[in-house]
Amino acid sequence: MKSRLAILLVVVITVTALLVAGCAPKAEPAPAPAPTTAPTAAPTTTPTPAPEGETYKWRAQTLWDAGENVYVDFANWCASVGELSGGQLTIEPFPAGAIVSYDEAFDAVRQGMFEINGASYASGKDIAFNNAVAPFVLYENFLQQRIWYYRAGGKELMDKLYREWDLQNLGIHGWGNESMVFKDPVDTIEEFKGLKVRAPAGDVAKLMERLGADVATIPGPDVYLALSTGVIDAADWGSPSMNMSKGFFEVANYYSLPGYHSAGRSSASINAEAYDALPADLQAILLSTFAKYDLDQTLTATYEDYIAIAEMAKIGVYGLPGSPELVMKVREILIDIYNEDAQEGTMAKEFMDSHINFLTQIGLWGG
Repeated sequence: MKSRLAILLVVVITVTALLVAGCAPKAEPAPAPAPTTAPTAAPTTTPTPAPEGETYKWRAQTLWDAGENVYVDFANWCASVGELSGGQLTIEPFPAGAIVSYDEAFDAVRQGMFEINGASYASGKDIAFNNAVAPFVLYENFLQQRIWYYRAGGKELMDKLYREWDLQNLGIHGWGNESMVFKDPVDTIEEFKGLKVRAPAGDVAKLMERLGADVATIPGPDVYLALSTGVIDAADWGSPSMNMSKGFFEVANYYSLPGYHSAGRSSASINAEAYDALPADLQAILLSTFAKYDLDQTLTATYEDYIAIAEMAKIGVYGLPGSPELVMKVREILIDIYNEDAQEGTMAKEFMDSHINFLTQIGLWGG
């Protein structure tokens, strides 16, 4: 009897619960999500240029003359930025001196006269700029230079320095090893003593003087005549191909190879306000493509040097490698000069410490 009552009680409770549930108000269905615009597929061709209000039109001045192949590399870089940005950022290239003189470009970019300065003639502003770029002459080749910049802290230091001057560091760029020309063989320290050398004012002139040479500062257009008339015995100018294009081999039968005193290098900068106004993707395009431009320009210049060296050898003009003692003496003197310069600038010592640490790591300095 008790079991029947228990079963009946369970049935009553179950039925009551079902009736209550059936009488309760039904829940309203959740509203459907608002329709959204389908994402646009990535274009497979060159993107359509952005609307006029979102485009950026810049100008850039390099340190090359329009007739040089390395200027073509610079112009190609400017064009590549426009292509990769779909026309959102366009850069009009100008050769050296086309907008302002090379020594005015640093301030002109800071003031916003144009956006990119392709050369770093700024040691007169802060000696740290000299110690940032000039010590590349301590390296043997462009690969070592780039390792310092991209892997050993060089880029971070240059980013910091340029920002202190209201500029954005765009990157380093280089060309072949620079080379001196000589009327007679000069391959040892002793042979520099009393030598009459044309050298630009600054650290190169200091180097020649400390090697024992008599230094003359002669304008570029007058170097050929000075060599041919015996006013000077040697000249510091450019790479082998640059020197050949000036005809120096006609009056000077020897040249330094490799360039034990200089591996050409410069750096480029952007007006910081203009750079900061760009979207992040355009900033990335600028920095990444400039690294490729550096490689393109170096390959162009080095290729031209190989051709020039072969052509000069056919007519009896030969390269002088420099004795190991001379190479080490040049490096020692330059480090002394740069360390002296470092006392004059706030970041100059940071750069020299960085260069020397790296040179020591790769076995070019110290023990």
